[in-house]
This record gives sequence, C-alpha cells and structure tokens, in this order.
Amino acid sequence: MISLLQDFLLFLVKSFDENMIELLKKAGMKSSSTGTTFKGENFAKTYVGNSKIQKMVENMPKRLSNKEIGIAAGGVLSTINDLHIWNNALYSGKIIKPETLKKFTSKSTERQHPILGKMGYGLGIMMNDNKPVSYFHSGYVKGAPSLNIYYPETKTTVIILSNIADEEKGKSASFKPHLKMKEIADVLENINQES
Repeated sequence: MISLLQDFLLFLVKSFDENMIELLKKAGMKSSSTGTTFKGENFAKTYVGNSKIQKMVENMPKRLSNKEIGIAAGGVLSTINDLHIWNNALYSGKIIKPETLKKFTSKSTERQHPILGKMGYGLGIMMNDNKPVSYFHSGYVKGAPSLNIYYPETKTTVIILSNIADEEKGKSASFKPHLKMKEIADVLENINQES
C-alpha cells in the first residue's frame, strides 16, 4: 500500500510531460514525445485545405505544448512504428494490470461517434459492437486527423496518420479516408478470422 501511495504522490508531483515521457519509455517507444519535449527536425508539417489549396498550420509541433490543445488532444507526437509498440505494450499488460485492461476494454456504454457511428465505449477506448473485435481511438489536432485500431484476436494494428484536413468541409470529411480504411480493415479481419 505504501508503494502505491508513493507512486501516486510521485505522479502528482511530476509534470504532464515528465509523466508522459516515463510512460512512453515504459512502453518501449523511442520516437515519441510531447509538444514541449520534441527535439529534432523530422516532423511532418500539417496543413488545412484540400488537394488544390493548402495552408500550413503554423508553429507545429510547439503549439501542442499549449495545454488547451496538447492535453485535450492527448499531447503525444508519435510514429506509426511507436504506436504499434504502444498497442502491443498496452494490450499485453506491460502498461496496465490485466484487471485494469479488462475494465478498459469492457463495454460500459454505447455512444454515437460523430464520424465513426454507433459503437461500444469502455474506459477511454472505442470498440466495435459486432465482429470483428477491435479497440480504437481517433484523434485530431489542426491538420492532423488520426485513427489507431487494434484487433486483439490476431494482434493486428492498423494506424492511419494524416497531415492534411479539409476543415471547411468539417471533421467528417477529414476522417472519411480513416473511416473507409477501418471498414476495409474490418472486412479483412473478418475474412482472416474465418479462415
């Protein structure tokens, strides 16, 4: 009990960035950071617009260090490879205890997602109401819609990161490719599970 209390108090004393970096390291992620801790040159620019006219989103990734943007959006800059590492670490119990993972992935309610439609919802994670079993989470910061899907029965990860969003048409338009990719991945996963 003392150890748990010590861990909790340490968590409260550390900043958001310190806690996130510690969590990313625990998962084995080497190419991820927060907007404040990002160091390097290899950061994809983000844009708003369409195939004809684009405008670069200024001050990325530093603008994510603004707590109103970064924390609400998850505050993590990552790569497809690191997000795959995250999924494997999370769903194998490396990040949270099995009992907590079970609560995390157990449907506690239903919700009507404005883009992805009707779905089950656990503790912070979305899930298919029917086959195939999958857990997913969408994200959006200006010019950067994303979707991370995990299929536990085959341990398959599908990650879609974009660096352009047509905000004039709304988020539904920005997420249309993500929705289509999820539909295709669900079909392929169902075929894979049947064979």
